[in-house]
Amino acid sequence: MSISMSISVWVSALLTLAIFSFLIKDNPLYKIAEHIFVGASAGYWFVFNFHNVLLPDLFKPLGTEFTSKWFLLIPLGLGLLMLMKMSRQYGWLARFPLAFTVGIGAGEGITSIIKSDIISQLSAVTFEMPLIMLTENMGKMQINVFNSFSNIVYFLAVVTGLLYFFFSAEHKGMVGKTARIGIWFLMISFGASFGFTVMARISLLINRLQFLIEDFLGIVI
Repeated sequence: MSISMSISVWVSALLTLAIFSFLIKDNPLYKIAEHIFVGASAGYWFVFNFHNVLLPDLFKPLGTEFTSKWFLLIPLGLGLLMLMKMSRQYGWLARFPLAFTVGIGAGEGITSIIKSDIISQLSAVTFEMPLIMLTENMGKMQINVFNSFSNIVYFLAVVTGLLYFFFSAEHKGMVGKTARIGIWFLMISFGASFGFTVMARISLLINRLQFLIEDFLGIVI
């Protein structure tokens, strides 16, 4: 075992241990590490957005092409109004740019979701994806059982899942039974998404433990 003498490794290790101390109970070390992380993240993204968004897309066009880019004063004004949130007296002014941002985000989100999650999937299962897959084997066409089964299941999942959100007809009879099948597919999908999220968090934990053992303590596994 050979403990690292690098200052950056020591700082990273101490901050990691401070975060892990929350497993015992909430304590000042954890709060310090949490505030450092939030502050560093906010500072990084502020500098990143200033040099990659504000400077090339706002300040430079206003300085060199003001006559043709004067409309950029509108987002500049909305951005300045957003800062009014820090004032108790004029904090209400921040509601206008916030409402504008939420409205634009909702509009873009709805159109993108309809296009990606509904139209594209329906188009794929109805026009682009054959339910029965054929493969050539020694000059003869044979049914690819695995791919055909996968396509049929995918088709049923899309159709029944969308039918569950079809509220123009009451979910009774055949519609209700089909919608209940869609619920099962949705639950499987949500479970898989949750599983992937847990796996990602476990991967982060393993990475931190590997850093402490190998880079900080110098133990070769």
